[in-house]
Amino acid sequence: MSGTTAFVIGTPVGCSDRECGKLQGLVIDPVAKSLTHLIVERGYLDPMGHLVPLDLVESATDQIHLRCTIMEFETLQDAEETQFLPGASGEYVYEQSHQVHAADGTIGRIQGLVVDPTDYRVTHILLEEGHLWGEKEVAIPISAVTSVGVGIQLNFTKDEIRDLPSVDIGLGE
Repeated sequence: MSGTTAFVIGTPVGCSDRECGKLQGLVIDPVAKSLTHLIVERGYLDPMGHLVPLDLVESATDQIHLRCTIMEFETLQDAEETQFLPGASGEYVYEQSHQVHAADGTIGRIQGLVVDPTDYRVTHILLEEGHLWGEKEVAIPISAVTSVGVGIQLNFTKDEIRDLPSVDIGLGE
């Protein structure tokens, strides 16, 4: 997964002068199948959060660093709970904790997305799985997603997912 950036829900987000909140959601353009904005929530006083364009993201590791001050962050557009693009099919609607279903049964819940920083296309979904095999964190290629609706359906079996290498993205922290 070199050359990609993981955006994990709950990751702290910092402006250039101080922490500004936590990553609460992601906005995906369903036509381009690419990430366009982060939803950063300041806390209980600002539960809707703000839409952060990806060009403001400086880096994303254990913390997401933004290229703006806290005052500039506070002027960003408020995030609305639901917003639809005209004519979009909704095929790539993303919701934290969506159930993920292998070809032979439910395997866990989505925890985040991995995107290519050059074009913001989603490359993997992040999953914490392991009801039967012990918990581990895996990145499932977006090409394995066959549909998104009431959960995310994959064309991988539970055994194929079990055989994926574990990735260390800090989901269990």
